[in-house]
Amino acid sequence: MLGHNEILESLLTADSDDVCYAVVAKSTGELVAQAGNKECLPYPGMVEAALSPENIVARYEECEHNIAANMAALPRGYARDRISVVIGIVQPDLLVVSFGQMPDTLSVANADVKVAWYWAHRRRVWAAVEAAYAEGACAPPPTDLCG
Repeated sequence: MLGHNEILESLLTADSDDVCYAVVAKSTGELVAQAGNKECLPYPGMVEAALSPENIVARYEECEHNIAANMAALPRGYARDRISVVIGIVQPDLLVVSFGQMPDTLSVANADVKVAWYWAHRRRVWAAVEAAYAEGACAPPPTDLCG
């Protein structure tokens, strides 16, 4: 059984540059695992803000709401210039937040091309997250350390 760090590393070492930094966090905002290099991303302030406990809690609640409303076909996605953030609940109480960058060649394209890339990126990354967790069969973190 793989741990969260190993699963995140597998996303980073896949044949794609879709993810350059990723975290797993509990619904309470506590970071459980991280992999990659967030310093390679533009807008470090945005990345840090996205990983604050209150933002993690808010994104988890947003994803829960979408699941309850049967809008769970895709995880949440956010974009700013070349950064694409894909956020979703991978297991009960666990949120995955992944950061990727649009290729330089597309960053000068028209808006329709960029939007198409963001949607395709979101689908690709989330499919990779689900596959990595299915293959890794990562167990949820223990809730009772005494048991």
